Amino acid sequence: MKKLIDWIKNNLLISVLFALIGVPLLIHIIYKIPAPSNLFITTWNDGAGEILSYYGIVLSCIATSYLTYFAIQQSGKANELSERLLNIEEINKKAYIKLNLEETECGEHRGHLNLCLVFDNITDVPIVEFSFRETNECLIKTEPNSEFNFVNKFEFLPIDTFNNMQNKLKESMLIRYYEDDYCIFSFEVIIKGLYGYETKQIFTLNICDDKILDCLTDQIL
Repeated sequence: MKKLIDWIKNNLLISVLFALIGVPLLIHIIYKIPAPSNLFITTWNDGAGEILSYYGIVLSCIATSYLTYFAIQQSGKANELSERLLNIEEINKKAYIKLNLEETECGEHRGHLNLCLVFDNITDVPIVEFSFRETNECLIKTEPNSEFNFVNKFEFLPIDTFNNMQNKLKESMLIRYYEDDYCIFSFEVIIKGLYGYETKQIFTLNICDDKILDCLTDQIL
């Protein structure tokens, strides 16, 4: 059955011509040939005419069913395309940031780590609000039994600015009880753009000897 359907799909023109011309012609020829047995003699008044009418109704039902199926398929594709376009439009109206490692300052002070983080707005959407909060997520993969100092507690220092003209955000925070030379520090940033859309990003910093070696970020969906 599957092979027959595949053949019809691959030879659509031949199939249509056979259905419209071949089958009615075949019915006409069959009715011209004398029946070999009384079993094959029809008792209908119009003979071939009624058969052809019935075949026409069946053919019409098949065509209608196919058109309905095709319309449903196209409607589903149109809805999917519309949803994709809406998602693209929403993405274009969201603001995203990245950590500027060159301008970010990191230094130890009395056993605490002082971070002055500078972020770049990597979109054209102006940022109207941003905030930080703690997270237990760590984007840096480590060995199962490895020992490292994972930090997610911090305090804010009185610096909290953003400059939309320069597309930069600046936040200063203090990590207390910074005892090891190496630590992994994670935090979450919530950003609200001009169009009202809110984005959430996780940042994980790889810090060694008071220097940020690497920074990974990911969006929270």
